[in-house]
Amino acid sequence: MADIPKLMGEYNPWWFGWSKVFETPCMQKYENSKFKKEPGMLYRIMETIDNDSLVTLSGLRQVGKTTLIHLIIAKLLRDKRVVPENILYFSCECLKEEKFSDLIDYYSQFRKDDKNRKYLFLDEICHIKNWSDEFLTLANKGLLKDHSIVVSGSHAGEIKESVERLPGRRGKGDSLDKVLAPLKFCEFLEFAHPIVFSQIKNRLFELNLIKTKDKQAMFFSLFEGKIPESLIKLQQYQKFLDDALQEYFICGGIPAVINEYKINNTLPTEKYSNYYGAIMGDIKKIKLKEEYSKQIIKALLQMYSTQFSWNELKKRTEIVGSHNTVGPYIDGFSKLYLANIVYQKSFDGDINYQKERKVYFHDPFLFSLFNLIFENPQDYFASQKLKLLNTEYQSKLAETIVYDHLCRFGFSLSPNDLFDPRTSIFFYRDSKDREIDFLLLSNGVVYPIEVKYQETINKSDYRGFHIFKKGIVISKNTLETNDNFVSLPLSIFLMLI
Repeated sequence: MADIPKLMGEYNPWWFGWSKVFETPCMQKYENSKFKKEPGMLYRIMETIDNDSLVTLSGLRQVGKTTLIHLIIAKLLRDKRVVPENILYFSCECLKEEKFSDLIDYYSQFRKDDKNRKYLFLDEICHIKNWSDEFLTLANKGLLKDHSIVVSGSHAGEIKESVERLPGRRGKGDSLDKVLAPLKFCEFLEFAHPIVFSQIKNRLFELNLIKTKDKQAMFFSLFEGKIPESLIKLQQYQKFLDDALQEYFICGGIPAVINEYKINNTLPTEKYSNYYGAIMGDIKKIKLKEEYSKQIIKALLQMYSTQFSWNELKKRTEIVGSHNTVGPYIDGFSKLYLANIVYQKSFDGDINYQKERKVYFHDPFLFSLFNLIFENPQDYFASQKLKLLNTEYQSKLAETIVYDHLCRFGFSLSPNDLFDPRTSIFFYRDSKDREIDFLLLSNGVVYPIEVKYQETINKSDYRGFHIFKKGIVISKNTLETNDNFVSLPLSIFLMLI
């Protein structure tokens, strides 16, 4: 146990002066970033931080989970004046399983004479096998009273399985499992264009394009064949929105990537390779074979935005045995927030789990990253810029973004720990080959959405909607009504989410 006191001192410099939280490498990087924005998740966690609870924080790699934890710690120190030694941060990457209990025991002994609330932040918890067993033991002994605990990791599945072993032991709170996602488009605007966004924010308030409930109401009104006046007036900013959307095509919503691009107007090849290496590292940690994972990702790209069976996917790989071998890999990608499945839904409401399905990545940067890795050009960024001139490539990026934002919209309608996009987002195809890219299911009602990221919209582009008698086409430039259907530009549509 000799190294635990040393590590605790290194990870918790605020014990030697509360303002030293800003001297941690994580906070220095954040403070020195030219482009930054406090995540909304910060305030949602702060609202319940004084409950006896075990909160989980998961999300895609490099979306800012560790930074968020340190921002919470800074607020506890600066705003709530918490005694510095009552806040423990520890990265579990350097902790062996047999020392986990030593850490908890040592800290408990260290602060046993202080009866005030303790705040424990355990980062990268997935490095510790069966970590929840320690918490269960502590909870059963009543040693978690007046403790607020936040654990983080990139593997949602492992975290979920662990906390399921803690029934009734996680404390108070309506939503204890938090997911920090990459920035959605409207957050990207505020992050990457803070000056312009601050100038138009009041106007967005006037247009009811800030509050979630207002935007939800506007979204659903589109399916009545009406374009809200607010969206018509928003066109005055469409040039700015479209230009920003092209940046979003490149960077996605990953803060570190956005900062690099906005400062240097380029992305070095190592940014791509390092991020890909980190993803492959996570894939290996969940016991998936790296080579099979690469082959499956490559096959997904070859069939991207089309429907396929597991058998078709398997045939494009060297995987032997049953086609069912493919399923756990896609499930693993989902648990790492890389990609997810979209099932087919019939007009009668049946969900066809056994039929062909689609798979989408969760961020446009992931889509581009994987494409570039398999192409392996000399200059990744130059190749990415060249790909963006290809209309088919742009269309696939647009579908990726729409899918990801529909997942977020579905969650906003039902914000709870049980939300699963696979039960809210579907696609449609019937025996007459009528297809619709996405069906959003909300309160038993289906809302059809087709992505046509192209210069002009024709009457035939609304063809699939007639059976549903409603629907919206997401276009590149077109804002119009056609019978009971609506078309609106992607950049404007994203402002509703």
